[in-house]
Amino acid sequence: MPKYLTRLMIVFVLVASTVAFVRGRLVPKSFGTLGHYRSDALAELASQKPLYAGREACKACHMDVFNLKSKGRHAGLPCEVCHGPSAAHAENPASMKPLTDLDRSFCLHCHDASLSRPAGFPMVDGLTHNSKEDCRACHKPHSPNLNP
Repeated sequence: MPKYLTRLMIVFVLVASTVAFVRGRLVPKSFGTLGHYRSDALAELASQKPLYAGREACKACHMDVFNLKSKGRHAGLPCEVCHGPSAAHAENPASMKPLTDLDRSFCLHCHDASLSRPAGFPMVDGLTHNSKEDCRACHKPHSPNLNP
């Protein structure tokens, strides 16, 4: 056998051994037992405390706002999209307050003009559309009439 093939085989064996050793150290033991992911992740995720309470938890205490919002353009939008994760608030209302002081830039996350949004979606150019006032001066997000 030529010497260059012997050296090539030695390099190949060393690389394969190194890859096998590193893979054995880095890949968790539960990887691949239930598919192409780490099965231990299921138990870890199930043990985490939920961050979001859900629409029904908000409705239980804020029925007046829920009824008003259900007739408006934001009816299909869950409360926590704008007001943030509120599971802690639902469990103990005094422990934390959801976001309520939302400034103009917050509305523009969804309503700033973008080619990626559907044609019928209400969008504005954030730089030119009433740039000095808060959006809620003209628009009431919970109201059925967005422009009262």
